[in-house]
Amino acid sequence: MNKRDLCRFRAWLEAYDNDKSTEKNIVTTKQMFHAVESADGTTLLDRNIGCPIPFNQIFYYQNAVVMQCSGLKDNNVKLIYESDVVELEFDTFSIKAVIRCGFYTDVNNSCFKSFGWYMQELQGFKECWNIGRIFTANKVVILGNIYETEEFKYLQTI
Repeated sequence: MNKRDLCRFRAWLEAYDNDKSTEKNIVTTKQMFHAVESADGTTLLDRNIGCPIPFNQIFYYQNAVVMQCSGLKDNNVKLIYESDVVELEFDTFSIKAVIRCGFYTDVNNSCFKSFGWYMQELQGFKECWNIGRIFTANKVVILGNIYETEEFKYLQTI
């Protein structure tokens, strides 16, 4: 794990849309921005149209959701962020889970709450696993995230 990856962020927010806006009609769309380090400081950079937003201004946007990188990668060497949905394959079973950070009760130790990175299983939403369980999986693949992937958008409210 590269420690610099833990300092990566992305944000889901509504921003000006260059392609759909006109002089008389301003259009905004929900977009995913990724934090990029630059010579003049960290900015959030839209991956589609390259519209930079200074990181310290991200909280001026209503309903902005900031997600941190876990520092882990899937089998396709893609960084795993909060709100990503992953599929993990083990020897005898596989699960789909959403990556979260916060307080949770681990499925293997229900006596007390833990704080940190965890995976919330999609089937039943009751079982939570410490994110370290990723290291015991034979295969880990990011299926999407709860903001951009249509089939997982219902997870925003859970």
